[in-house]
Amino acid sequence: MRIKQNQLAGLQKERGAVLAISLIFLLVMTLIGLTGMKTSVLEEKMAGNSRNQGLAFQAAEAGLHGAERYISSIVTASDFSGAINGLVPEITADPDYFDSSIWVDANSLEYDSGLFLIDSDPRYIIKLVGQSEEDANAGLNLSGYGESLPGSQITIFRVTSRGTGGTGTARVTLQSNFGKRF
Repeated sequence: MRIKQNQLAGLQKERGAVLAISLIFLLVMTLIGLTGMKTSVLEEKMAGNSRNQGLAFQAAEAGLHGAERYISSIVTASDFSGAINGLVPEITADPDYFDSSIWVDANSLEYDSGLFLIDSDPRYIIKLVGQSEEDANAGLNLSGYGESLPGSQITIFRVTSRGTGGTGTARVTLQSNFGKRF
């Protein structure tokens, strides 16, 4: 079988253009796929970090609640005579709440929150701020809460709580004031 001259000329003109275009198209599709995977992985990490931060916030709030329950249960403020066990007296300066070394057993109290999926139970520090006598006219009424009893003394405490999320790297520190009449 002989190949005709014009058929031979047609075969010589084909240089693999379809192959080259197909390879370029495959490369573009691969880059789009890799970019999509990279974006998905980043979004998954962001969602995990957001969840971790939310768990840490919930743990810190639970610690505040535990500290307020502790304050409600005490009869006098005599426990605040020395800066030990998370109970800081009025005369002592506030500790550096962002220093990790104060959130250990000797310097803070642990609250068994019952929360799952957190790295460790929240811890809190209670500082005795002082006494406040209510004014007969104004009373001590913080943001519309509480009742006014003129002439009564309220002991004010500053509660600082620290919670961790699913890992020890997600930490939230919250602070509130709490008043109690003895």
